[in-house]
Amino acid sequence: MAILCVDDYGPYLRLIVGTLEDAGYKVFGTSDPCHGLLIATTGNDVRLVITDYFLPYIFGRATRNRNSRVLPVDADHPLDPNR
Repeated sequence: MAILCVDDYGPYLRLIVGTLEDAGYKVFGTSDPCHGLLIATTGNDVRLVITDYFLPYIFGRATRNRNSRVLPVDADHPLDPNR
């Protein structure tokens, strides 16, 4: 299970990714929303996407809408870094 973080502001991206990794999560971080969609759709077991709302090329809501088509919500499996 992995978390994808997309933010075009480097300090925030590093803070979020580092904090989640320190908590034991596998995290993919990128500043490019197009690359984020690629990560989310290529077998990386991404279960959660954290994104900035205002991104280059695409808004956060559009990223969410595109990801929701390929990342179904699974409420039966909470995010547990030990799972």
